[in-house]
Amino acid sequence: MGRPNSLARGAIAAAVALLASGQAPARAVVGTLDATPAATILVPYVEVDLTSPLGTTTLVTLEAPLGAALVHATLWTDLGVPVLGFDLFLPAHGSQTLNLRDVLTTGATSSAAPSGAYAGCGAAIPPLVLDAPAVARLRAALTGQPLDASGAATCAGAAHGDQVARGYLTVDVVTRCAGLGPADADYFAGGAGRVASDENLLVGSFQILEPSQNLALGDRAVALEADPSGARTREAGRPTFYGALSGFAAADHREPLPTRWSAPFVAAGTGLVVWRDPKTPRAPFPCATPPDPLPAEQIAAFDLAGGAADVTSALPLPLVTQRLGAGAPALPFPWRAGWLSLALGHDPAGVTLPAGARGAAQAYVLVVGSGTACGGEGRFLTGYAATPLDSGTAPDRTLLALPGGGR
Repeated sequence: MGRPNSLARGAIAAAVALLASGQAPARAVVGTLDATPAATILVPYVEVDLTSPLGTTTLVTLEAPLGAALVHATLWTDLGVPVLGFDLFLPAHGSQTLNLRDVLTTGATSSAAPSGAYAGCGAAIPPLVLDAPAVARLRAALTGQPLDASGAATCAGAAHGDQVARGYLTVDVVTRCAGLGPADADYFAGGAGRVASDENLLVGSFQILEPSQNLALGDRAVALEADPSGARTREAGRPTFYGALSGFAAADHREPLPTRWSAPFVAAGTGLVVWRDPKTPRAPFPCATPPDPLPAEQIAAFDLAGGAADVTSALPLPLVTQRLGAGAPALPFPWRAGWLSLALGHDPAGVTLPAGARGAAQAYVLVVGSGTACGGEGRFLTGYAATPLDSGTAPDRTLLALPGGGR
């Protein structure tokens, strides 16, 4: 099986590069999910099986189609704790593919030398290389294990009882090499001290590979445009993508994601990847007291004839990012086929939010389809974005009337 898997890896890597090179629309609209160069991209879910070199891994391809870009990548746990950051340089029209297995094995990354004067970068950006203790700590963070081998019970991710690293990735266009990330105070500072750039230069895609099954799923990375002049992304109190990290001061200028989604389902073979905004900064925590599960306003299921059921309590989505169904824990669909309405708003307990950030919460939903949905042998996976029902810049908090008064 080694040779087919190797060939599959090569073919998939080529497909990733082609996917990332699509032409941007002539006009992008802030507040909508455009396939366009952006200042930030989100890979909503990453997964790496740490038990086998042929286990599941995630490839992320970055491209700079409009001009050279210095970028900062941040790896977050499935509970939204940032655990690794590193800089990369993409030459004009260049691209780079990251295999997250490599990152979690040695921290190895490589990057072209900057072609311009980027403060703090020097003549070349050194590759990310982690020593054994740093790799062990990173793996522990992404598998929900204690971070300190000496026994201090501090964790950063959810414990699933396996050796699968889970989380998500953000990549931002930046102006300089500073050793800072989105959770650091000066990253989105005003004036000359600002690290994050508002230039919309970056596109990307991702693939989650399952070599042992000869399967892969993937999609474009989520493009998040920056608009420093638009009221929707610069006025304090409005939601922005990174708003929770700066007290919703809109300092990041990034458009937020939608808050309501529609997703089709076939009970035998549909899964979901769901990324959610915790709406408050996350940091390592005592393993015995993880962050509270994220609630949802309403999750409703509809059959093909329009029959409805409230499945909010039956379909918990407690983490910042999670994958359910189609090869993961099953989804509790009440019918063989239909669609889901997901209103994922919430407010964290004990946190005072500005009026414009209350209630609704940005999210991203990816539909994962399996061959079993069509009565096949499950020999393929598909991944595609669900349908947004509102804009994060103008959230719709209208809940559906359901049988029995469920809302």
